[in-house]
Amino acid sequence: MNLIIIGLILLVIGISKSNRKIEKNKINHDISNSSFKKPLITHIDENGYRRFNKTNKLVHRWIMEKQLGRKLYRYEVVHHIDRNKLNNSPYNLQVMSREQHNKIHEEYLTRIGAI
Repeated sequence: MNLIIIGLILLVIGISKSNRKIEKNKINHDISNSSFKKPLITHIDENGYRRFNKTNKLVHRWIMEKQLGRKLYRYEVVHHIDRNKLNNSPYNLQVMSREQHNKIHEEYLTRIGAI
């Protein structure tokens, strides 16, 4: 029983330390790595997309690969349906070809009168 309590205390201390470190450094993250149970630290790049710090991989492409159960092909584009580059919910992501993606954005720009 005492070992269980000690284990829980150590777990809480470890979680609170890691949370303080993340808050202290003001690191943006909203993805958890289920196999390691640690937050995967990300940043927002110069184009407004979220990327992993260690690999520089785009988070929305990583999420879609997990959803599909395979790596994305180079010609596949992951589209943010609501046009919010930071909304990486799987329900907001759609895989398509570059041509399809360009057509969607061209139609949108035409509709709002930007073209």
